Amino acid sequence: MIERGVARRALGCPWAVFAVAIAAIALGVAFAPFAVSLVVGGAAVAGFLVWRFGAIRGMWYLVLLTLPLKEPLSFSIAGTVSAYPIDFLAIILLAAVIRRDGIARPLRESASLRVIGAIMLLSLVGLYTASNVFWGVASVYRIVMQLVVFALAASIIRTPEDALRALAAVAASLVVPALYGFYQASLPYGAPVPAWGYRATAYDLRGTPFLRVFSTMDHPLHFSHYMSIALGLSLGLAAGARSAARRGVLLALAGLAVAANLLTYSASGVVGVLASFVAAVLALRSRRLVAALVAAVIALAVLAPPPLVAKLERMLKGDAATTAARLVTYEQSFMIIRDHPLLGVGWGGIRSAMQGEYRITRADPVAYTAENYFLQRAVALGLVGLSLYVALLVRFIRNVHALRNDRSRSPDRARVGTALLIGAVVFFAQAQLIPAANVSTNSVLWLFYAAAEALRLAPGGPGAVEASTATAAGGGEAA
Repeated sequence: MIERGVARRALGCPWAVFAVAIAAIALGVAFAPFAVSLVVGGAAVAGFLVWRFGAIRGMWYLVLLTLPLKEPLSFSIAGTVSAYPIDFLAIILLAAVIRRDGIARPLRESASLRVIGAIMLLSLVGLYTASNVFWGVASVYRIVMQLVVFALAASIIRTPEDALRALAAVAASLVVPALYGFYQASLPYGAPVPAWGYRATAYDLRGTPFLRVFSTMDHPLHFSHYMSIALGLSLGLAAGARSAARRGVLLALAGLAVAANLLTYSASGVVGVLASFVAAVLALRSRRLVAALVAAVIALAVLAPPPLVAKLERMLKGDAATTAARLVTYEQSFMIIRDHPLLGVGWGGIRSAMQGEYRITRADPVAYTAENYFLQRAVALGLVGLSLYVALLVRFIRNVHALRNDRSRSPDRARVGTALLIGAVVFFAQAQLIPAANVSTNSVLWLFYAAAEALRLAPGGPGAVEASTATAAGGGEAA
């Protein structure tokens, strides 16, 4: 308690916030202005969070708030490897949590953590046969960072309030990327774009080119996916908000996510947006939400930007090259799974396999990846790895079901379960059209997994009640 109080006073006082901000400005001259603004703003936010919640929880919320900002805050080492300060912060935070609480309880209680351990082991074994070790190591590193987020969530989240704050931080994390996305969309086509992103072009029906916004992510589809997940989460949290003000803020976040998503001109983004509203309607079963869903669909049809309208029209006519390219990647994926059914080709072998032995076309729109979440993992880790990912999802569904059924004893747990359910449905709905390999979006998914399991097993949770009931019944029989 003494150490926590000292850290809180040292890091959370206004003068410390001011000093860190000045240091960030002085040291930020080597960065672009946007990165400097993120550092300065992040320093001030960090100071407030530490003052409000203490060092560990404050830094935990900062990690969640900055999940979509990894790319602009990264820097290269010798021009070859990117380093991510946010990842360093998460690893240091996990070390502090382990030092404080140990690791025995999460290892003992979390069945999901054991499944993740098996995924890690299989991924490491797959590096042995990787045709490109660097690609494989990069993928394993992304899984490690997802594991760090999972472990932090499993250790820190013990009550519904803990989970609600963490989910609110993820929802709020869409603000900076969305606003920067609007700025990026305002630039004339051909203007310089940040080096961390992938330049992609969309065309309206007249052939006018538009930059597909990627904002703070490295690809428009990754940005779109993150906006969709944050949208679903915002809607889920708004449904159980305790005040009109909080509900209004969350609905404003939802509107911001939709508007930013449309600027990616992504058909899968439209799927994500619609999945958010449909999932909210089905989960909450509200007539008012049905009316809101109809209004949202009409608004999307009216406000959709011309390049997105053109893409959807080409898709309906069967003229979209990306649709045909996606079907090609499905065929290639099934060919690889047929030849490598058990352990796949490893994370470092997907691109090489699709670009080489299993290449069936040289058309430019065809990506060297499986354009589907489950196919991507089956190609990389075979049916064994795919079964592990499915097992994680099944456990999540079980945990969320238990939380939602606990409404009579704990409405807050049920509220968290609903928000997790809607967010996960949106993740997987859009992930059926993209490989979903981005570390930020997958970290949010594994946060969902950890939060659902932690709340179910926490004291007073449905899992703990089931365990105590089973123990009591066993004792009665023995007596």
